Amino acid sequence: PKAIRIEALNQQLDGTTVEEIEKDAKVEMETYLRVKFNTTAIFSAVGENRHRDIVRIMIDLVLYYVSLRISPKQVQETRLTQYNKGIKWLKEVRDGDLTPDLPKYMTEDNETKPSSFRFTSKQPPHDMFF
Repeated sequence: PKAIRIEALNQQLDGTTVEEIEKDAKVEMETYLRVKFNTTAIFSAVGENRHRDIVRIMIDLVLYYVSLRISPKQVQETRLTQYNKGIKWLKEVRDGDLTPDLPKYMTEDNETKPSSFRFTSKQPPHDMFF
């Protein structure tokens, strides 16, 4: 059963529990999402109402943190790759490059919170003539 496997895993984590690692992963995800999205609604969804990318990234982050805690010098390349892909997705969502169907953060007036934006530019090449 699941409870036995989690208990066995908890014994390998030097006092940290899987539940604590899940909380750490959730907090990390929230730091990227809360700018535009209702993280309470996102993380309280259950069953089929959970966004598949959120679930996948949560799993990837938790597995990465578990691997890191069990054997910090021998984290599998796959775990690190999946962790980095998850963080990349979160950054792209935060920056507006991806637009998943997630509940938006609403103000007290039931208005969508204005999204933040950034002005960026690239330096023109020095050998360019105008």
